[in-house]
Amino acid sequence: MKNKQIKIRPAIETDYESINLLFKESYRLYQKVLPEVLKKSPKTIISRGTFLNTLEDKDWQILVAEINNKPVGMIQAGIEEEIGNDFKRPNRRIEIEEICVHKKFNRQGIGRALIAEIENGLKQRG
Repeated sequence: MKNKQIKIRPAIETDYESINLLFKESYRLYQKVLPEVLKKSPKTIISRGTFLNTLEDKDWQILVAEINNKPVGMIQAGIEEEIGNDFKRPNRRIEIEEICVHKKFNRQGIGRALIAEIENGLKQRG
């Protein structure tokens, strides 16, 4: 990226509208690929309640990528646990629920930076 500083930070309550717009952009791409499965883009992709619950969940995190204090990308990921059984050992892994970068900022390393930051943050949590 030339002359653009990416800042990645945890999402906060006031990011809701920006994150919903990024979710909508992502949903439109899914809808293009799967028109027989997905309906036209709804007004709200992630409810405010779901967003706020995710912010409070210790095993999940939403990060925002900003350039010049403007949100241009986001990632939602968390730690998933499988309890083991007679055949399989218990397992913990990072699950990326959603990642989106505004199309004007594609191919500038933002997605890669979001993934690296989410990995580091969730690994520190165990």
